[in-house]
Amino acid sequence: MKKHLLLCCLLFSVACSPLKVTKHYYEDYVNPKPSIDYEETFPTNLPRDFVDDYYTIDSKLVRVVKQIEVVDSRPDAAWIQERKVENPWIRNIAVMDEELLYVMGDESLGFDVTVRDALAGRVGEPGRFLATVDGRVILVHVNDTGNGQLRATLVEMDMPLLAMEIAGRKTSLFTGERVYGPAGSLTAEALSGITESTSYSGESEIAGKDVYWIRSMASDNLVYLYSN
Repeated sequence: MKKHLLLCCLLFSVACSPLKVTKHYYEDYVNPKPSIDYEETFPTNLPRDFVDDYYTIDSKLVRVVKQIEVVDSRPDAAWIQERKVENPWIRNIAVMDEELLYVMGDESLGFDVTVRDALAGRVGEPGRFLATVDGRVILVHVNDTGNGQLRATLVEMDMPLLAMEIAGRKTSLFTGERVYGPAGSLTAEALSGITESTSYSGESEIAGKDVYWIRSMASDNLVYLYSN
């Protein structure tokens, strides 16, 4: 509980102070194997409301990721149910072993052969990423159990419900395949420059518009977009 309170306080203080989110925060509270260049500060030209939207949504994902990280042993059914009650945007959670064999959780996700095939070869080391399989958006968290074995926790997300708090605003979420929000007309092909970038945030001209973007701290391939 103290860790959760500390995280909330940190997010609040960052959102209300100069645009400052850092490697220190990322490493202390999320702790992945980084593949992104997480710079010390946001560019100062990012719109204030965009940064607020970013923290509103990404803090939810970071909290779930951290809860997965700190669970003492294999999550049980009660733990999974608690996460779903706390976060109505979570549709299903399933735990898989390193061979992507179902261990526990929601069977509709854990026994989905299409999901398993789509993730084959992608869970060989600790890390996190989004996978879109037959329209299902899944946050995949691969964790070392401490005995040389890997465990993959799959969190299926309802993207519109996740972004409900910022509905009607200018911020969109881009999963690498689809945009959810007002920038929905932008295609993955048009956004390929952002997808391929190793920067944490930036500004790009896309389809004749200036698009600001920030990468999620919970998944390298989830990106927040903003355009006037």
